[in-house]
Amino acid sequence: MMKIFWRFALAVMPCMVMSGCTQDGGHIGPWFGEWLMTEVDVDGCRDQSYDADTYWYFQSDIIVIGSGYGTWTSSDDDNTLTVRFDDSDDDNARGSSLYSPDPATHLPLGVSNLEILQLSSSDIVLRYIDPADPPVTYTYHLKKWW
Repeated sequence: MMKIFWRFALAVMPCMVMSGCTQDGGHIGPWFGEWLMTEVDVDGCRDQSYDADTYWYFQSDIIVIGSGYGTWTSSDDDNTLTVRFDDSDDDNARGSSLYSPDPATHLPLGVSNLEILQLSSSDIVLRYIDPADPPVTYTYHLKKWW
């Protein structure tokens, strides 16, 4: 009888582990997971200094770009992804590398609204217009990594 129990337990255990909660905070649709930023365009021209080595991670309302933590929301009504990099903690001030977007994105500290140009389970294309004088347009191409 014990032998049957252990065989059953060994057969069922992987199913339980694989069906566990992977999207803490609820289902977030195609955003969930790890995305490789394959390309950055600056005013329509490819950023030649970018080496396609920055990952974006989405889970619940947390976003990690490179090694910087922030929060995010999206709106289907106006095709906007809003990212916030304005947190701090007892050991890391606002603007520290832990709470800043990766420099390759050219995103500022604080709140940034990005236009969602494409969103599927395998590709995301986003556009951010920096309100500098003159304005600069950044386009981010992301591929699902995991």
